[in-house]
Amino acid sequence: MKQQIMQLKDALKVTWAGRQYMKFRREVLGRNRKNAIAAIEKFGKGDLPDAEKKAMVEDMLRCARKDSFTFDDYFQLQLWRMSDAERHEYISDSERVLICERMNRPENQKIFDDKALTAEVFRKYYQRETLGFRSGKDLDRIKAFLTGRKAVIAKPLSSACGKGVSIVTVDGDVNRIAEDLIASYCSGIFAGGILEELVIQDDRMKAAHPQSVNTVRVPTIRLNDRVVIFHPYYRVGRGGSVVDNAGAGGIICAVDAETGLVVGAADELGIHYTVHPETGAPLIGFQIPEWEAAVKLARELAMVIPTNRYTGWDLALTDKGWVLIEGNARGQFVCQIPLKHGFRQEIEGYLKEMGQG
Repeated sequence: MKQQIMQLKDALKVTWAGRQYMKFRREVLGRNRKNAIAAIEKFGKGDLPDAEKKAMVEDMLRCARKDSFTFDDYFQLQLWRMSDAERHEYISDSERVLICERMNRPENQKIFDDKALTAEVFRKYYQRETLGFRSGKDLDRIKAFLTGRKAVIAKPLSSACGKGVSIVTVDGDVNRIAEDLIASYCSGIFAGGILEELVIQDDRMKAAHPQSVNTVRVPTIRLNDRVVIFHPYYRVGRGGSVVDNAGAGGIICAVDAETGLVVGAADELGIHYTVHPETGAPLIGFQIPEWEAAVKLARELAMVIPTNRYTGWDLALTDKGWVLIEGNARGQFVCQIPLKHGFRQEIEGYLKEMGQG
């Protein structure tokens, strides 16, 4: 695979994924011992003896330069416990970007990068009203959407990991609320926003953490004559967060694709769980309700854009059944963390079946 990756680099410089990969590489190769020490503290290893800490820093730098593993990768995947051969089975986050580029047509990416476009293309699967907005010209449309509603959820059009997501209570001057939304989402780091009706999730899915909508990501790989369900996972929020993303502190619960049972759970600090640390709700062994219906929906979604071979579908269970929250064409291979094994052999097999081997 490495030879093919090297051959792709020049061509990829003109694509988002290629630029992102080169950015990752620059960041990885530019990391220094100071950054490594900060990561050691972040991941709770600051009490190691100086000699062990020094050896770990050197190993972290070696992993970064040899296989593009970020310092977060190093701790989340617990690479310090592994031989080089074992490490090679894992796919680093920077390499994952290139793999997604090989599976998907770059022109499709704009659909998934813009939540309003996603909602437009996959409208029938949302089962709720949405409104995308990009400037102050949308003020009247926002006011109309808010009128008669008690609350909505607001998201940036193009963010990830739950950044910028908030519940907006409609409890006063609708004009002021609309102006605040435009000020928050149509300037600075965001290029617009999307409003959605609140998703009322099934009681069984919210039991582990009632404050957040706890979704299931069902990644699909579309091959020539079949759709593979690739390491799905249940996402559970933490604290007072209204989102379940691991990047916002949530827990990644690996789900067996055949049965819908949770078989592993961990967060992005690499800490593993059997129950939710705050509510005590069981995680390992939890049965995702109506799992066959979720898989059926993901397979149907995978057929909508045939040239997008790899997509992660975020689904929520409501009284209407499973609904689509959003799609992600560059989804991280985060199930490597709770499952404690790498996906390289599987991915290489699928790429070969696509004629990319």
